[in-house]
Amino acid sequence: MPAMTEAELADAIAQRQFGAVTLDTSVFDRFGCNLQTPALRALGPVGAQHDVHLVFSEVTVHEVQAHRRRAAEEHALKLKAALNQYRRAWRRTEPLSQLAAAIDLDADASQLAAGEWDTFTAEIGAHVLSADGHASFSELVRRYFSAEAPFAQKEGKKNEFPDAIALLTLESWAESTNVLLLTVSGDADWKAYAETSPRLVWTSDLDGALDLFNQAGHRVAERAVELLAAGDAPELSHEIELEIQAWLDDADFEVEASSDFYYDVQPESAVLQTWEIVLPPKVLAVQGEDVTFSLELDCLIEFRAEFDLSVRDSFDRDYVRLNTQAAEKQARHRLTLAITINRSFDAGLEVIAVEANRRRLRVDFGNVELQWSYEE
Repeated sequence: MPAMTEAELADAIAQRQFGAVTLDTSVFDRFGCNLQTPALRALGPVGAQHDVHLVFSEVTVHEVQAHRRRAAEEHALKLKAALNQYRRAWRRTEPLSQLAAAIDLDADASQLAAGEWDTFTAEIGAHVLSADGHASFSELVRRYFSAEAPFAQKEGKKNEFPDAIALLTLESWAESTNVLLLTVSGDADWKAYAETSPRLVWTSDLDGALDLFNQAGHRVAERAVELLAAGDAPELSHEIELEIQAWLDDADFEVEASSDFYYDVQPESAVLQTWEIVLPPKVLAVQGEDVTFSLELDCLIEFRAEFDLSVRDSFDRDYVRLNTQAAEKQARHRLTLAITINRSFDAGLEVIAVEANRRRLRVDFGNVELQWSYEE
């Protein structure tokens, strides 16, 4: 179906036209495939309260699990390398397995990812749709050679086969179940396909879609943000600052820089300076007396990194260290928080939880010049 405007989507949800909701991999990637993210967990209440099926194509399942597996394997390799460096630096004789006794560095990442997914779908009440019996091979071939969505006349269209299988599976299931299916995706090919489908409706905004399902919590979220903006919600303001700084302390930001010298760089710290609200709240879930909403903030952050500068000696083809120096940079970044509060304001605004959605941070330190330090 043609893409709906926000008003049309709101009307369709209010009239309970949608019988199912699905997400594609791009939505999970937005949250770093963290299945504990409040926006993803909020799908459970939507399904239960609005009699909406939550379904995922098995292609999406395999892609999300592959991303989780790859991340786990990369982190395990980095941890092994760090522990080996520690052993050498301190001349430790224990084997690596003994140093990491509390961590199973050789655990099967595929099993971990599959178990994590099974827990997630069980808790939100979702179902996985197999391509068998839904995705027609002949239809895949026809669309590929006709360059019909999600295929297109472009280089690398063979890469769209997973999307095509997922979309044909979802449409076939929606047709057999006689429901209108809301597909949430940041992929333009999913949008193009949905616009030709009688059963699929596309939107790119998960928070916005959840907000439309949770109209009952709007006034609560708006009132909380009004108090916050006016400086009358000190507990919430404090919890926001604590959560942002805790997230920054854990975030391993990426450094971009230029220099006339060779350099190695180590991110040192990121400290919140100021923050301000940039968008109205979007309600993610209403469960009993609790209302969860997302709030986007513009944050001014001071970053510090340490650069180890060196030059290459053309004679012996080795690198000569010149200096190790710190650099600081202030930059603005958008951050989305998921905030859960009690809907009653009788005893003031009661904060239940504040959680930052993980986003990768990339900071440009500009040109790094050599700074000599002199001692008198």
